[in-house]
Amino acid sequence: MRIQEYNIIRKPQELEDLLNEVRDLLNLGLYQESILNQIPGFSAQEGEGLIYFSSNDKRLYRFINGNWYYTPLRNEQFGWGYFTEASSPYVSQAVSFNEQFSSVPLVFINYIGSRKISDGTPNGPAWFTGALTLRSVICYGITTTGFTATLFSTTGGNLDSTYYSGFCWRAVLL
Repeated sequence: MRIQEYNIIRKPQELEDLLNEVRDLLNLGLYQESILNQIPGFSAQEGEGLIYFSSNDKRLYRFINGNWYYTPLRNEQFGWGYFTEASSPYVSQAVSFNEQFSSVPLVFINYIGSRKISDGTPNGPAWFTGALTLRSVICYGITTTGFTATLFSTTGGNLDSTYYSGFCWRAVLL
């Protein structure tokens, strides 16, 4: 769809017409694109777009200069978890992705805070109201189904077995 040319300086009504056309084009902020489960092979209007979605692939297509071009959509997942600290320099646990990735993703992980076990069971990232100093969390052994997360005491001493420590993660397939 293309917006026609308007001369809004000379005709105030044309400004209202332009705004109405833009509103219609954007569907009052609810812009939609077609979603197909097969790669497009048909002709379209210049700039027309669609989303291709299959079980293993997601792409954003645009019709430009008579051809379809696509950009792969990132496959990403987010999550959080927590460690029950132990009287040792570190604790580890396995983390599983919600869905298996088609190849090994890049994983970002962050320490988000700690809280006394006596305060109850963690129910989300916001539950961890305070951070204990000198904590670090890493991930390793990344596969298409998950990774291992490890919490360290960076002082060289032991963790405090009276605390939970939370972490959040993001996995992105590039």
